[in-house]
Amino acid sequence: PDSPGMICEAIKLSEAKGACVVYAFGSKKVVKDLTNESTLPLRAPVNVQELTLAANHLLKSTDRPAIENTIETSLERKYSDSQLWEIVNQPNAIECECPQHLSHILFSLNNFEAYMKDCENRNSKDAEVHQYLYKVASESRACLEKAMDRLVEHENIHFKND
Repeated sequence: PDSPGMICEAIKLSEAKGACVVYAFGSKKVVKDLTNESTLPLRAPVNVQELTLAANHLLKSTDRPAIENTIETSLERKYSDSQLWEIVNQPNAIECECPQHLSHILFSLNNFEAYMKDCENRNSKDAEVHQYLYKVASESRACLEKAMDRLVEHENIHFKND
């Protein structure tokens, strides 16, 4: 059956903004076809945190205009959310979950950086602390992205957009 087509039709009929699709088995083509701005495939088993991250990602990508980076110390992201989701959903030949765990850590750091941009400051000391936290989170993310580079190369992971 045309699973991606049926899912897109269900999204339209329900007027939902998107869908997280949990699957046990699926061809790489179907999984790639379902990785877009309105659907995210999640390989079962899925825990509440993974489902929440996926749903929040869908809402952010469909709802929110891009936020301008007002903090000068930001380092450019190497991995987009869709690339991280591709890594999370990679089938593993062995029981190593390092790519999935590292992806979740990067999702968390990305969300923390985004949060810091909008964090409320009561005074200049607050602003200074938030600036520092943002800088440290950005540097930490960049360091972990280097680790992800090595892991992606080691696991021979190729992205849909490559």
